[in-house]
Amino acid sequence: MMRVITQGLNLFLLLLTCVAGLSAQEGPNLSRDLEWRNIGPSNMAGRVTDIEAVFSDPARVIVGAASGGAWLSNNAGTTWEPIFEHYGSGNIGDIAIFQPNPDIIWIGTGESCTRNSVTWGDGVYKSTDGGETFENVGLSDTHHISEVLVHPSDPEVAYVASQGHLWGHAGEKGIYKTEDGGRTWRHLSNGLPDDGRTGASDLKMDPGDPNVMYAAFWERIRMPHKFLSGGPNGGIFKSTDGGESWTKLTNGLPTGDTGKIGLAVYHSDPDILMAIVEHGFQPTRQDSAFSDMTQLGTGLYRSEDGGASWEYVNRYNNRPFYYSHIWMDPQDDQRVYVLAGSAQVSEDGGRTFDRSLQGISGDFHALWIDPHNPDMFYVGNDKGSYVTFDQGHHFVMFDNMDIGEFYAVTTDNRDPYWVYGGLQDNGNWGGPSNSRDWNGIFTDHWFKFHSGDGFHTTADPNDWRTVYTESQGGNIRRLDAVFRQQGKSITPTPATVINFEELFPDQEVGRGLPDELFRFNWSSP
Repeated sequence: MMRVITQGLNLFLLLLTCVAGLSAQEGPNLSRDLEWRNIGPSNMAGRVTDIEAVFSDPARVIVGAASGGAWLSNNAGTTWEPIFEHYGSGNIGDIAIFQPNPDIIWIGTGESCTRNSVTWGDGVYKSTDGGETFENVGLSDTHHISEVLVHPSDPEVAYVASQGHLWGHAGEKGIYKTEDGGRTWRHLSNGLPDDGRTGASDLKMDPGDPNVMYAAFWERIRMPHKFLSGGPNGGIFKSTDGGESWTKLTNGLPTGDTGKIGLAVYHSDPDILMAIVEHGFQPTRQDSAFSDMTQLGTGLYRSEDGGASWEYVNRYNNRPFYYSHIWMDPQDDQRVYVLAGSAQVSEDGGRTFDRSLQGISGDFHALWIDPHNPDMFYVGNDKGSYVTFDQGHHFVMFDNMDIGEFYAVTTDNRDPYWVYGGLQDNGNWGGPSNSRDWNGIFTDHWFKFHSGDGFHTTADPNDWRTVYTESQGGNIRRLDAVFRQQGKSITPTPATVINFEELFPDQEVGRGLPDELFRFNWSSP
């Protein structure tokens, strides 16, 4: 009897070993044939990082997103088609279209607005069939690409401006050039910073002479507890030989360490330039030095002689590391657009800003102006993208691209279960994973709890009607999922938190005393 039990046990162990071995082999393949299913929401968008359109047909436009790849429209945004779904990175830095043949498209991955929640890219991609397919053509260690430029008449020549790694002084930084369509790249360093710390924040080309180029360089690094912006080797540089050699522009620009810089070249007269410069001297309106424009510092600068000299015209520069975006109307050099927390418009060359783009809100990053009809332009921000046909007095929002950027998602316990999540600058949303309606999930099945930066969302495991949401600064709310009520704030109070006076959100770089026991940034613990 003992022999039978032993033999049976051995057989059982053998079968168990075989099953375990089979499971180990099959385990990684269990989800191989599963496909992602889009459940929504479909009536909101997300952060847009770049917009490019075709000069001869501005209805053909490509939008790049922070988390949703690139999208193509052939009818000015009425419908969209995703063209960059199955590649190494869905984070778009910059897009360039070869205007004589718009089927040639370059995409640099890894956005340039390097906040603490960005992902990085895996280099440069190129399409020769209008976005049907893309090929990775190198520079995989750039991580964050500020600009891609293609020669206006030679599709084999292109330039890339790269910031390099965000969380360390590493990666491919600076300006790179290809003359064979991306098969090989050269690092341009003659006259440019090459210290391993300073990358390129912008790159612009003279529209009338592609040999004339302007580059902006920026040293920055992000750490878990702070962000450092600026260094001694940053600044604005000019080349007149297609990038082979560069000269630093200094006359009329601030000295010392400079931070992030954005550039604009006037389309109708390329000698007219604008720059938005981050600098350590940043007086507030209450300071007596604010109105003294002889004290050069952060703000807007203007040149009318190709960068040989600059005039300091405005101290405005909001949150430079996340913005520093500037454009000029291609037919009116006095009309200047500066994109930041709002989109500001100047009619006097940047000296004053008396108008902002109304009816749209969110942190702005992208603008494309029709060079033949400047009344039409596309604009993109953290909430999506828009088009105007009357110089920005009215807009149409594109709410038909699935590019929402979720920080975190969770589910409740009902059947079918619902999914909740917080989105970057688009609040907290909730919706069903499936629907008992034979038509499936409708747009109105999804609902938005509140606005702002949505973070963690969770449902009571014993009562799915009660949902808790978190937004920037540690704000917490309790809401009713049935009646979709906005709910009430339940942010901790001194009665429920020990040493409450030491618990506060701190968004300023480098602050914090040793005795401050509890501390957090934009997203709370």
